[in-house]
Amino acid sequence: MAYHTHYKQVGFTLIEMMVVLTIMVALAGITIKSTNDMAFHARYEQTQDMADRIKKAIAGHPGRLVNGQPDVNGYVADMGRAPEYLRDLLQAGYCRTALKVYVSHTSDANCTGLNVWEWAVNSLCLKNSDTDSVNAISTKVDCDAEALPHTWIGSDVDATTNLKHGWNGPYIDTIKPADNKGALSDGWKRETNNGDNLDFNYGWTIANVGGVFSIESYGRDQAGGVNECFPATTDEYEKDCVTTIAQGEYTKDIGTLSVKVFSDDVSTSSTGVCTVVDGTILTSATCNSTSNREWDATYNQCVDTDDTMPAVTDCVDSNRRWDQSLGECTQTLPGTTNNDCINTVLGRWNFDTNATTSQDICAKIFYRINGEIASPLTSGIKPVTRNGSQQDVIFNFGATNIPNGINAIGLYMSNVCEIDATGVIDLAITDAPTCTTAVGKTWTTCSSANTYPADHTIKQVTFAPYKAINNLVW
Repeated sequence: MAYHTHYKQVGFTLIEMMVVLTIMVALAGITIKSTNDMAFHARYEQTQDMADRIKKAIAGHPGRLVNGQPDVNGYVADMGRAPEYLRDLLQAGYCRTALKVYVSHTSDANCTGLNVWEWAVNSLCLKNSDTDSVNAISTKVDCDAEALPHTWIGSDVDATTNLKHGWNGPYIDTIKPADNKGALSDGWKRETNNGDNLDFNYGWTIANVGGVFSIESYGRDQAGGVNECFPATTDEYEKDCVTTIAQGEYTKDIGTLSVKVFSDDVSTSSTGVCTVVDGTILTSATCNSTSNREWDATYNQCVDTDDTMPAVTDCVDSNRRWDQSLGECTQTLPGTTNNDCINTVLGRWNFDTNATTSQDICAKIFYRINGEIASPLTSGIKPVTRNGSQQDVIFNFGATNIPNGINAIGLYMSNVCEIDATGVIDLAITDAPTCTTAVGKTWTTCSSANTYPADHTIKQVTFAPYKAINNLVW
């Protein structure tokens, strides 16, 4: 009897192999695409993170409070402007001519046509003749004390306002040195930039147009194009990502300033005059007929006068004061107080009849521009009544953008006659023509020498986005 054995075939058919390979290729494609998407997304996140760090280094963290005040520390708060290059955030920059002479700059345009933009690698103290750095000098005082002319381009403190100003970086922590092209690079590590100062901007393209500072990443394709920081599915991170800092984020628009002013009081002892009287003459007839005497009917006393000084412009000696009610130059006792005066046989204390009951005042705002304290912004003139009361005064400045940071505000006497422009006021002269025609007198509309009230000093005030600067108490 014969047996037939059938062997079952082992393995894949050609069709099965083709199906398996097709599935594997599809899965591999999906995996590669998913991996690429993850890599692109990581680069995008790195770009966004660096752009946010750069923005905070420039404008500070106004949304964060430090001791109850917005944290506006940053490049603008020190320099009073946005940076010209991103490298400014890591290293102080300056211009020099073809002869290597230091040139103070206020914008990139000022460097055009010179030689190159330089960086203070070793020191912030520069020798003016060849811009050499002077090592181991860390203060402006030491830099200015150098035998040869030097310029300090770092931070300093203004003596009048006590405001810090000047470059005080670095403003971002980075593990790479400032001269490394990747120190502040985006996630795409752009290597070429077609003349956009890659070495200074680390692959970003920056601009400051119309008060808007922008930081642009060229994205995956490394070419300029449409801004879209949140890519759609079809874009695959091809488009650019532009982060902007609007002017309102790093400056404060000042139009008016409301201040609660506690006025001084002309009837107090601080504004009084110790007038010399002749206690031996008790009648007006005897007083008026006596040389250098004038009867004061208000106080029923005989006052010592100086007939050699018949006009208000002549009565300028420290021992004399023009009495408007008498129309005479009266003799006074200088440097006395109320108590000293009334305890003196020849003295009579009365409030200064020359002190006006109304005083014009003005306000000044001190702030930074290009690392220096700028000429203060001055308000219009406002009157206050000198009666010791609290008065609401609104000062008008006009629309002006002040860089954010800790700035300073001062109130000053206005429309006053200064003696030798020293800040000492001649209260006897109350009008501009008389003041300007007098010898050694200057009529001043808003002098920083005369704070108001006299015992008040400049106040430091934080300027920050969305923070109202009103109802200041003076």
